Amino acid sequence: MSELAVNPPRTRRDPRRAATRERLLVAALAIVREKGSGAVTKAAICQRAGLHRSGFYGYFKDVDECMTAAADRVIQAQRTRDARAYEVTAAGAVEGRTGTIRLVREVLDVHATDRDAMEIAVRCGGEDSIIGAALREERNRNTERIARDYWMIAVRQGLTDRDPPELRVLADIVLHMIESAIEFVFRNEDADLDLIATTLGNATHFAVVGQIRTLIKEQSPAES
Repeated sequence: MSELAVNPPRTRRDPRRAATRERLLVAALAIVREKGSGAVTKAAICQRAGLHRSGFYGYFKDVDECMTAAADRVIQAQRTRDARAYEVTAAGAVEGRTGTIRLVREVLDVHATDRDAMEIAVRCGGEDSIIGAALREERNRNTERIARDYWMIAVRQGLTDRDPPELRVLADIVLHMIESAIEFVFRNEDADLDLIATTLGNATHFAVVGQIRTLIKEQSPAES
């Protein structure tokens, strides 16, 4: 079962009200997954949840508020998956080629276990919608995090420049490659994850190593 359904945020509300609100959220996400955000209406949500339309406003003031709550659910589930993938690798392991391959494989494995969430990410990533905007904001957050990781690796190898923009560009490219790999795995259930992880991990490792070496080489003599 998808984490989108089994990990709702804790609430102090009446359990019955919380359960009904959860049904509405699950229904909204199911519609998004199957048809896209444009198909989400109050009537469609209530029909999917098996509730009368008049009861919708007891939980959300409008569809946008419901979709904002749904977007929060999507992002929290994504963060849970990402954290689980990173926990598997030891701190600093991504500096090496083998560690990078292992990390990519764990990311693919973790995302592949929740196809509902993968489908929402693939379908909504480019949408002009509340969920699409939330996914893009989270992507920017991840890009900044990866860029900081690369900068820390570079500092340990002798870089003195403070957070060079080239590392953010590199992080954006790497994240795009990982997203493309996740989408490929989603569309091809029999995809060879080992082959994808090895290919992408090697490409990522050598791109990072090459960029860091270039940045260190371009430092002024006084800084080297």
